[in-house]
Amino acid sequence: MTKRIFKIQLVTPLESCNPECDGIDVMLHLADGRMFQFEVATPSVIYEWMKDEKSRFLLWQPQIFVGKLTFENISAAFQELIKEENNALFDMLGTLQIFND
Repeated sequence: MTKRIFKIQLVTPLESCNPECDGIDVMLHLADGRMFQFEVATPSVIYEWMKDEKSRFLLWQPQIFVGKLTFENISAAFQELIKEENNALFDMLGTLQIFND
């Protein structure tokens, strides 16, 4: 089944982020009604997280990395991700959101 993007929702407004060194949560709404949560970050934020934790290493969940936090970069990353045929990367990086009424 081909995935189609309905909407990309930035949980954290880009205006409140450092576009060069930060990470944000993003909700990806698909045309079939499913919604997935992803974390999108810049590579440089890894060093900041390690510094904050006073650690020589970082054990962290999978991220989607972009050179700079812009809507255009985030959108391009998701457009590439949904092209994946077997969904392995999509399933590893995203978390399906389930809501009970």
